[in-house]
Amino acid sequence: MIDTETDQVLRFAAVIGGSFEKPLLRHVVHRAEDSLDRMLHTATSSGVLRAEATRYRFRDNAIRLEFYRGLDEAVRCGVHRRVAVVLKSTGADAARIAHHLVAALPYSSAEEALRYTLEAGRASLDHSEAVALFAQALKLVER
Repeated sequence: MIDTETDQVLRFAAVIGGSFEKPLLRHVVHRAEDSLDRMLHTATSSGVLRAEATRYRFRDNAIRLEFYRGLDEAVRCGVHRRVAVVLKSTGADAARIAHHLVAALPYSSAEEALRYTLEAGRASLDHSEAVALFAQALKLVER
């Protein structure tokens, strides 16, 4: 059985994505490492998460979506914004940061989301991904 605190941490983890690194989650949820280790152990032993070499992964995307949708919109956008801030501080790639900034709208800066989306599009080596990012940037400009 998953306790309320672990449930909340899993909701925040779901915002990060289908898989996540423990240090990123720790910075997003502001929990002590031993407390977070206990919660991650509970989640893996209950079958919600799978521990991989350097990451944790939701066992199934449907489970992740259930946790993700369990946050109200304002909280979810705030968590996306927090994830983007942590990712920026670690030098993560622009596409990953852009994803979270766009998902945080309207609770984040559209200009910042646009800047990272354009940067990600320019950096992409995959033509179809670049086109999708530039299309997303155009939608941001039209807002």
